[in-house]
Amino acid sequence: MCDHIILFLCWSIWCFFHSLLISLPVTGWAESKLGKAFKFYRLFFNIFSCITLIPLAIYTFYLRNDPVFTWDGWLRLPRRLLIVLSLWCFIGGAMKYDFLQLLGIRQIISTNSHRTLNRSGSLDTTGILGIIRHPWYAGSFPVLWARDLDINAIIINSVVSIYLVAGTLFEEKKLYREFGEKYREYQRDVAMFFPFKYLLKKNKEKTKAST
Repeated sequence: MCDHIILFLCWSIWCFFHSLLISLPVTGWAESKLGKAFKFYRLFFNIFSCITLIPLAIYTFYLRNDPVFTWDGWLRLPRRLLIVLSLWCFIGGAMKYDFLQLLGIRQIISTNSHRTLNRSGSLDTTGILGIIRHPWYAGSFPVLWARDLDINAIIINSVVSIYLVAGTLFEEKKLYREFGEKYREYQRDVAMFFPFKYLLKKNKEKTKAST
């Protein structure tokens, strides 16, 4: 029981600082203090996140125990569907996002870097971004849950799932600050994780076409 509490606290603390360091108040403060050196901030953030994640991952690995839930029998089909959904989200997102910007390298090598992670720097609503607003966040949920689960995995997945939702909401604030009312319209037209708005729109179009 003590190990479970420690595990929960460790992952919660990591997620908290990961979100804090990329939040608007902290990045705004860092930009005002660092000046031109702020272009290294994203790279520092990524390195810090990876370095602090390594001991946490090792600790988690050594706490493995027997699964309490397995995707056996008929559950293999929905598991595969979740994996396919996750791949679709990640591949679709990769076609839209700028990896150099994500890693923090674009900010260093170019004076034309932008705050958004997409390649254009403008509000992109094409491709998968016209179906869901945050494909990589959406694709992370199946990765977390579409595997056999022990108590530790359930604890970690719950913490990380909450973190992903919170991180998405932080990202939404940044994007609204960047694009204003145009982003509000985008939110009204396109869902955050699950493409229910897109499916409803397509169903209405199909109904109109058949009448």
